[in-house]
Amino acid sequence: SVHTDYEGVYMTLKSTTLSDSGDMIFKVDWHNDTDKEITFGAQYTIEYKNGNEWVSVDTEKERYWIAIAYLIQPNGGTHEITYSAKGFDLSKVGRYRVISHFYADDEKKYTWIEFDVTNLSSGIYFYTMTFKGQKLVKKMTIE
Repeated sequence: SVHTDYEGVYMTLKSTTLSDSGDMIFKVDWHNDTDKEITFGAQYTIEYKNGNEWVSVDTEKERYWIAIAYLIQPNGGTHEITYSAKGFDLSKVGRYRVISHFYADDEKKYTWIEFDVTNLSSGIYFYTMTFKGQKLVKKMTIE
């Protein structure tokens, strides 16, 4: 479903993958179905739904953003962008969202995509731990 507080401007999730370091990567399309050009930046955050409230799960004390403006043309324009979950805590089972803002009619508006983090399915998993140059591969079985 589409999540936005401004009719006609929204994000859709194209794909999710894992980076080499194990962080979730979200490939997203921004859409502009309005008759106006829309501007958005690189800034985003990830939030966890705690009851009826969305709470930030950013673990970085300070986060720096590139000051760039992306333009989405009106009447069906799209723009692809990639967001990373690096530095965000997705360890709780539940509903999360990647949320970003944009400007329309000189007002700050928001759009987001929601996703669920669930328990691991039963099976055999291998994981790697690295500490001070030592690498250890372990097997974990979930029934």
